[in-house]
Amino acid sequence: MALALIALALPAVAAEPDQLSPSVRVGGCGGTIVYRTTGHLWGISAGHCARVGSPVTVTFSDESSATGKWLHIDRKTDLSAFVVASTTKRVQVAQVA
Repeated sequence: MALALIALALPAVAAEPDQLSPSVRVGGCGGTIVYRTTGHLWGISAGHCARVGSPVTVTFSDESSATGKWLHIDRKTDLSAFVVASTTKRVQVAQVA
């Protein structure tokens, strides 16, 4: 949950035309990329889809995929956080108000 709260405080990143959508498939659920650092994409998804520490396949809008890891689950709000290593993907970051 802390990652999601931190992401909410970050400024929106301007989208470039050659970037993939921030919407991804994470395991069997939908997810959204909410933060980007050098070499990593951070996202949120439904809590009922996650198991902390377990690997997860993240599929991007161009149907390519990468392996990530579930980081946190908040069962009360049904939110989870994940991270995926990505040094080459140009993915939009969701603009969160």
